[in-house]
Amino acid sequence: MCVPALQTDKPIWRNNWASAFTGDICEPSYNVGGPGAQLAALGGKRPPAEDLWLKSEYQTLRRLPTTGYILFTIRTFLQPMPEIGAEAAKVLHKSLSGMRPELREYKGVPGEAAEDLLRLCEHIVASETPAGVRVKEPVLSSR
Repeated sequence: MCVPALQTDKPIWRNNWASAFTGDICEPSYNVGGPGAQLAALGGKRPPAEDLWLKSEYQTLRRLPTTGYILFTIRTFLQPMPEIGAEAAKVLHKSLSGMRPELREYKGVPGEAAEDLLRLCEHIVASETPAGVRVKEPVLSSR
């Protein structure tokens, strides 16, 4: 959308996510300093998926009615991966499953780390799905 077309009664929004190595909201969740920079800062050892944090952002653009200025807002949420719940785990699994390796790297879950996170998402969904409940469509891919 072109910003000049933004109307006061129709804000636009988007959300974004990445994995983070810590629960520090000020810690960047992407590779500041180049690929692997955060990993190097942690001594080169990637934390297991259970120790990662889900960092999600909700962003809005809205035109203010009196001035016509555009207001950009961002709200960041952090949650330990094991606590994200089944619905978020389904969405994260679907998103991560369809990503190119370069985007997985940008999101902080390259290679084996992505496979570990996919397994964690599957575990979260399975543990929150009552026995005997049938799901209308397959939620997670079987690998």
